[in-house]
Amino acid sequence: ADISNDVLRLNNYRVTPQFYTSYDDIVCPEGFKIVELSRILTPIEGQKIEENGIHVYKPNINGAKPYGDIVKSSDLPIEQVEKSKYRSVSQDTFIIRQYGVFHPAYLITEDQPVAINRIYDLYSIDKSQVYYQYLLTEMSKDYFIKQIERRWISDARSCIIDEDDFLDLRVLMPNDYE
Repeated sequence: ADISNDVLRLNNYRVTPQFYTSYDDIVCPEGFKIVELSRILTPIEGQKIEENGIHVYKPNINGAKPYGDIVKSSDLPIEQVEKSKYRSVSQDTFIIRQYGVFHPAYLITEDQPVAINRIYDLYSIDKSQVYYQYLLTEMSKDYFIKQIERRWISDARSCIIDEDDFLDLRVLMPNDYE
């Protein structure tokens, strides 16, 4: 199918055919529906870092679980950071690296400020609609990884993820999701 100039413009002039494929190949089992991440995740900015010593989020990609990490602030080191390269969050946060290895994580802050490098996109999750453990598990499944590979012409081990594009991705949710 032909892609109009208007559609290309709306999609920042991406010319890769995979970007324009549909989500029709996601098999939706009975009792489930397909939901865009934008309905359950909300981007957050974080705050300017004020403290001199702060818990610092550092993922362990090599020892990571296949479905993503769940990290508690109390398990993180307290360090000095270059404040211009980090931001602080004090709320539980879903973390996605903007480029490189796709490996989602969920940070439980325990109401402690945590410094997170600006190379990560941060999201709050609508806990009334979905458990973070469920979402991490869904993001490890083939249907989700294929969406990343299709949109970024990569494998999930090396990609660049734009926040808007990420929120357009879909996950399977039980029908009782509102």
